[in-house]
Amino acid sequence: RCSIQLVDRGRRRFVSYGSRQKPDASGKPDPSPTELRTGLRQVVESGAPLYRRTRAEIESWGEVEIGPQINSVVDVPFAGGTLAMNSLQENAFSDQDIQVLERFAQVMNEAFQRLRQLQRQEAVRRVREAVWQMQKSEDLLQMLMVIRQQLIEVGVLFDDVGLNVVDTTVQPWAVQYYYYYPDQEDRPG
Repeated sequence: RCSIQLVDRGRRRFVSYGSRQKPDASGKPDPSPTELRTGLRQVVESGAPLYRRTRAEIESWGEVEIGPQINSVVDVPFAGGTLAMNSLQENAFSDQDIQVLERFAQVMNEAFQRLRQLQRQEAVRRVREAVWQMQKSEDLLQMLMVIRQQLIEVGVLFDDVGLNVVDTTVQPWAVQYYYYYPDQEDRPG
């Protein structure tokens, strides 16, 4: 079996897309986010492939959720996560097999970087659209919600996002702060 793990480092979770994954009612795979495994975290943090050759090695990494029938696993990192292949046999993969997977991961790097670029462009378009839809100062909170959502969409990790509106027509300058509180009512600061 071969799969792609997309890793969300900020949330320490991953989604796996596998070649044997069953589709949902729409015909698309329906993976669920899973807690980041030790071996997967090691691969992403080190940037180096990890080959667990035997079931004992898989279990030594604490990766029992991989499944009892799987007896060897290779994860190779790329920009968005890892490419993985596994086998029912122990010691199933040669160095050449892993090199091929590494070459595929290089192509995945290029594809993932392109995807991120397109996502950033789309996020900027959505923010620009929200700006052009503004008609009154109260619309700033709506725009701020769009900015916050687009930052999340492109994977920017942050605690708070706010907007500072500076009035330079008065002395001293006046500043009005707007913050978005997703758990509470929207309110200017």
